[in-house]
Amino acid sequence: MAQKNDEPFYNDVDTLLLELGFDLIPLVDKDKGAELLERIQGLRRYMAEELGLVIPKVRIVDNPNLKPSEYCIKLKGAEAGRFILSMGHYLCMNPGSVTMKIKGIETKDPAFGLPALWIDPKMSDKAKSAGYTVAEHPSIIATHINEIIKCNAVDILGLQDTQNMLDKLREKYPTVVKEATKEGCGLGIVQIWKILQGLLRENVSIRNMPSILEAIAEYAPLAKDISLHIEHARQALARQICDQYADENRVLHVMTLDPDLEQKILDSKTQSHKGDIFSSMEPALHIAWIKALGKMVRACQKLNHRPVILCSYQARYLVKTALEREFPEVAVLSVAEIAAGFYVEAIRIIKPEKT
Repeated sequence: MAQKNDEPFYNDVDTLLLELGFDLIPLVDKDKGAELLERIQGLRRYMAEELGLVIPKVRIVDNPNLKPSEYCIKLKGAEAGRFILSMGHYLCMNPGSVTMKIKGIETKDPAFGLPALWIDPKMSDKAKSAGYTVAEHPSIIATHINEIIKCNAVDILGLQDTQNMLDKLREKYPTVVKEATKEGCGLGIVQIWKILQGLLRENVSIRNMPSILEAIAEYAPLAKDISLHIEHARQALARQICDQYADENRVLHVMTLDPDLEQKILDSKTQSHKGDIFSSMEPALHIAWIKALGKMVRACQKLNHRPVILCSYQARYLVKTALEREFPEVAVLSVAEIAAGFYVEAIRIIKPEKT
């Protein structure tokens, strides 16, 4: 029956959709264990605990247009990743601790794009003994979905999701929610949503919502800039952030900026017509310092340190916006985010070479 013209049309797009080729359908067949379903449910729980983000159910459908052993992951209707599995083989990856190389069919890990091998399942024990990480098909797909969620968390958190979180928190923390929102002359739901997105964009978990809202409530009368609220929220989560990047001895191995470079980044502060704050350095200087950063990042990786820059509170947001296009994996912390009980070791100074 045709839809009446006066009725609104709503095309519901799945947040996460997994399409499977014919040969992969048994992975979600409950009569055959449905191991993939269990792994996806597990990663949804993990993301809720790790990022504080409630991941919607992943809808799974078969797609006859895919190759028999191919799968495709879609995020809000757009393709986010696809891969062709080798039936009858396990995926074998070198985590950097391999003691003996083994033979296999060369490929690439779909989640991270790193070199990998397809091996016969009979070689699994030998590969593990040699230091390789071995993954079966359900694990490969689940890990790929997991990485896509982590890289796109900011897009997964919607405005309605934020409202749902506040409604749930209001039951246990009514005063905090009241003071953080317009009920207490705080911020509106859209502004809080943007702050949470800003945290997720830099891989900061939002699971500690009470502390985030307390920071918002404290500075709401003083700061109208979203970037400033993000900085205050980060400081409220200082221990969590430090723990994320410190080693087992609670030491943060960081790169620092040459003082002259940091000042130039501060001087380049620009505000868009939307109110967004970003660094607007002259092209030659930007290229020079990004090139210097690249060398420092490679040096950190050789030392098995995660690339982390430590700078002043005033410069942190600008530094991150200046480098995120070329080096999104580099974390930027401010001195104000170093929690008590953590120690800092400066291992490199980033200074552009003179041209």
